[in-house]
Amino acid sequence: MKWNNTTDENTTGPELEALAEKQLGTVTDEQRFFAWYHFLDPHDQYMSHEGIDWGKTLRDRYDAEVTYADRAIGKLLELVASKPWGARTIIILTADHGESFGEHGRYMHGFRALGEPDSAFPSSSSFPGRSRGAST
Repeated sequence: MKWNNTTDENTTGPELEALAEKQLGTVTDEQRFFAWYHFLDPHDQYMSHEGIDWGKTLRDRYDAEVTYADRAIGKLLELVASKPWGARTIIILTADHGESFGEHGRYMHGFRALGEPDSAFPSSSSFPGRSRGAST
């Protein structure tokens, strides 16, 4: 991965998902653990990915990046579900911020005063004993 303090030039989904599989593959049924994975793909430059094309606008390219990250996260969730400890695992999915696409004259995130497009983001959780798909 490359470091650039002004932008994000990396594609992380497949690499991070593979690392997560490797790490979670060592967890035994008796262990308690905490794992946190930060998928950075829907961030800043909105890279193109083979087989995903929502269009050419900034928002379309962002949506394609979200789709790309969603596929990697889905693969990771399938792994968790396949493990003996999967049914007892708390899963929290959230974004670190929202993104602006022209609202109030702003684009991207974090470059001016924090506004609703930057601070509104999806969150979903799954807890043992609670129905699946509950979200906030």
